[in-house]
Amino acid sequence: MPTTQKDRKDTWTQEEDELLAATVLRHIKENSTQLEAFKEVGKQLERTAGACGFRWNSYLRKQYSTEIQQAKQKRREEKRKETKNKSRSPNKQGKETLQDNHQKVERSQVASERQNNNQEQPIENITQFIKDLYEKESRYAEINENLSLYKSLNSELKAKIIELSSENEKLKNELDSMTQDYTRLSELIVQAKTFVIQR
Repeated sequence: MPTTQKDRKDTWTQEEDELLAATVLRHIKENSTQLEAFKEVGKQLERTAGACGFRWNSYLRKQYSTEIQQAKQKRREEKRKETKNKSRSPNKQGKETLQDNHQKVERSQVASERQNNNQEQPIENITQFIKDLYEKESRYAEINENLSLYKSLNSELKAKIIELSSENEKLKNELDSMTQDYTRLSELIVQAKTFVIQR
């Protein structure tokens, strides 16, 4: 009989952990979301995306902190390459990229500070400003991913609570029935003893 979602154990094997970690790191490098990675692994392992996300955040994430930073660095490098390529070729649809917006904000701030201070902004400060923008963008994306994951986990937990409440009610009814049967049996034993004594 095949193992169903409900029947399977919650324990994770080392191979499953490695698959989860590799998939999440790949999605980070490819500028995809962790939630997509959890869904992909969930399908392969017959687990929910929420269960995969919980395993990653509660157990594996700290073990792979170096690899996560490397994957994010790789993603930033790829973004820079794409931005350079886009700036070389004309944007046909006239859409502004996130990089363009960052550059506009940067130019605006530099111009404003030049007017106020009447001096040029050091290149180190500009570089730091751009790095800060990248970090904020990365943190914002991560917060959104975690929010989606927590919503998914919340839905699963609510469904589990309903299932367990139903199971609890069923067990309570069975206990009541067994208690009644036991009471009847005790009464019959007392009656039988009385009958034997009277004879």
